[in-house]
Amino acid sequence: QDFTLENNETLTITNGLAMQGYNLSTDNNLSAYYINADGGDLTVGGELKVTSGMVNAGNTTISKDVDVGNLSFASDKTLYVGGNLTAKSFAFNNTNAEINGDCTIQADSTNSGLSMIYESDYLLVKGNMLLANSYSPSYGNLTKGTVELKGDFVQKGSYENYPETDDHRTIISGNSKQTISWEYPKSYNTFGKYLEL
Repeated sequence: QDFTLENNETLTITNGLAMQGYNLSTDNNLSAYYINADGGDLTVGGELKVTSGMVNAGNTTISKDVDVGNLSFASDKTLYVGGNLTAKSFAFNNTNAEINGDCTIQADSTNSGLSMIYESDYLLVKGNMLLANSYSPSYGNLTKGTVELKGDFVQKGSYENYPETDDHRTIISGNSKQTISWEYPKSYNTFGKYLEL
């Protein structure tokens, strides 16, 4: 069943949490090793920290920062983060996501970085975006969908962590000066043909 927790302290789940499609809401921080939401909605009034990852996420609203390993969604869900998002992988699935702060993707040898392969995938980052993979994910993870960025874009650490191809687009839409920085600009690691400035 759905569960609402009115708490003044961090809710700590030592092992994994299987939500089985039910909704969970907590007023303060939530810390867990692993979450399988099974499409259930998650609302956190503070920070969210998930060491391993959160999969099959439903509509997710986090008031402050998010620090997560792998992050993936059930189909046609939304994400709102009131602070910064840090993840090792971020897989969209007809997902609409808004990050009010910075978005940092730091993939390693067991994670795949940023993945957007559906036309309706949409990521709005109101702060800066940093792609700092220590590992090169599979080529072709950004084939459809849109990233809209209000702050700076920084790529470093791997030569294939923003391989924009096919119909994927990037929109640079801040109201003040924005800086774009590529440590490894390559033909397979660059903005595609739908870059909007």
